[in-house]
Amino acid sequence: MGPTFRQATAAFSALGAILFSSEAAIARVSIGADLDPLVIPFNGANNGVGVALRLGAQIRLPMIVLTPELALRADSFGSGPDIYRGLGGLRLGFGELLRPGVLAHIGAGSFSHGTDKYTALSYDAGVFLDFTLLPLLDIGGHATYNYLAAGSSLPAFDWGALGVHANLVF
Repeated sequence: MGPTFRQATAAFSALGAILFSSEAAIARVSIGADLDPLVIPFNGANNGVGVALRLGAQIRLPMIVLTPELALRADSFGSGPDIYRGLGGLRLGFGELLRPGVLAHIGAGSFSHGTDKYTALSYDAGVFLDFTLLPLLDIGGHATYNYLAAGSSLPAFDWGALGVHANLVF
């Protein structure tokens, strides 16, 4: 017979205490910026550019880095819409010097194009590769899929982004 709920809870609590004790895990403040020079809408709008500022807590375990973070993003599609988003999510990376990983955020976004304006649910998901030679600075590249839910009279808007980023970690 398998473990009881109480046994499983005790085992996960013990594992969490070990992993996140002050000796096993190191949490540091992470301030990041993204520049997406290539933003490709999937809805027929013009290509655009995007920027983001991120603030999080980078939690380092042996060979694993978890960064819960808040992000403010702005994406502009030339003569098309401007999209501003506030998101919360996380990055999960594996390794030390070269760190591939995945990221995902969810929050709210604002769509603005002429008289068409609305605010709706937004999310992104993607992959990244960081180079972490210096302990204070992580630099890398990323590719993301981004989504803004439909407005009352407008369809959902989604786009892909390729860019670079840097994180100060202290």
